Amino acid sequence: MAPARTCLGGNGACDDPGEWWNTPPNEPPPSLLYGRWYPSTTGMHDGRVFITSGSDLVGGILVWRRQPEIYDPSVPPSGAIVQTPAQALMPGGGDLGYYPYVFIFRHAGIPAIFWLGGHNVEAYRIYPGDLSAGWTRISSGNEPPAGLRQGSAVMYLPGKVMKSGGGNVTINGHVGATNLASTVDLNQTNPVWSTPTTMNYRRKNHTLVLLADGTVLCRGGNFISDQGLEPEDPLYDHYDYRKSEIWDPATNTWHLQDAAMAQYRRYHSIGLLLKTGEVFVGGGNWPEGAPPTYQRFTPHYLQGNPTRPVITSPSVPFSVAYSGYFNVTMTFAQGKSISKIALVRLGSVTHGLDQNQRYVPLTNFTQIAQNTFRVQAPTSSTDAPPGNYYLFVFDDSTPHNVPSVAQYVKITSVTP
Repeated sequence: MAPARTCLGGNGACDDPGEWWNTPPNEPPPSLLYGRWYPSTTGMHDGRVFITSGSDLVGGILVWRRQPEIYDPSVPPSGAIVQTPAQALMPGGGDLGYYPYVFIFRHAGIPAIFWLGGHNVEAYRIYPGDLSAGWTRISSGNEPPAGLRQGSAVMYLPGKVMKSGGGNVTINGHVGATNLASTVDLNQTNPVWSTPTTMNYRRKNHTLVLLADGTVLCRGGNFISDQGLEPEDPLYDHYDYRKSEIWDPATNTWHLQDAAMAQYRRYHSIGLLLKTGEVFVGGGNWPEGAPPTYQRFTPHYLQGNPTRPVITSPSVPFSVAYSGYFNVTMTFAQGKSISKIALVRLGSVTHGLDQNQRYVPLTNFTQIAQNTFRVQAPTSSTDAPPGNYYLFVFDDSTPHNVPSVAQYVKITSVTP
């Protein structure tokens, strides 16, 4: 998107056509074609933004917005909203769910959109380059339970999605959250959901945050309340939702963390990865009021105050094109060397979901001088959509590789 311009795809009132922050003077922003309450906005491989779902009030009646639209920032002066063809109408009927899980991925080498409704079980695929072909059901095995409101999902590697938690499970006479978590590999010809694993706690209104090493932090949430304002079920009072857990994709296991947040973080709370590799947590609703506070969470790879690698060059944020090369110089603690390099896209989370966060390993690098490495940027704009990323370098410490403080890098141009 253009510098210093932020697009919000719909917002507060149901008839809101969208808001813009930091819009340059004399550049009137476009309005959405439809009013949308709580849609999902997903950055695509070509820099455009896919906007889907959300609800509206039409004549006092709640209407789900089934027709997607696209924001194209390349149209001067401040972008344009593009109508999608009638064939792109979301299939089925009923409740689409607020903030559905929508990700860009590659199917048979072609950019595609993955859509999983926030309340529904069916997952679909559509090709942005051929929207007139409509949506295709993409999974018919081991689907997560239907109707799981206010769960969360993350694309933890290009084309690989993990969905966890959410409410609508009747337990102890209450409709509460599940502790199930499932994965699906969209890179497969016929994707099938994995057999679910279980989180330590039943959670809804939680946030999944990609960490610097590719593991996933699950923080906050609650069991019953949709907005975190009502008392919880005494049966689950022993769940200390101030405690987070971490999911390891390599082992498909969940690890409850000993450290507890100072306050409960429920609906409207956030979690964002920082360039230090720590996680910013803040806000949230709870019966006593929304806490105007924040904290930082220190993940496993920084515990014990290890000596960290230091990126000495580039010393300032930089840009690189797809498939391009750049040099990284760093210092390590004595006896340590490089183990891996990775990009993590800067976060933009709301309501427990950040459909644009990405973890992209950079596996093609070679040493060209002492502590200097030649690194190739991502080759695919579908795996790593254009935008701003953290660049982390890791040493070979055990049991956890230790990351550097990140440098900022902007991925530019387009190569599907």
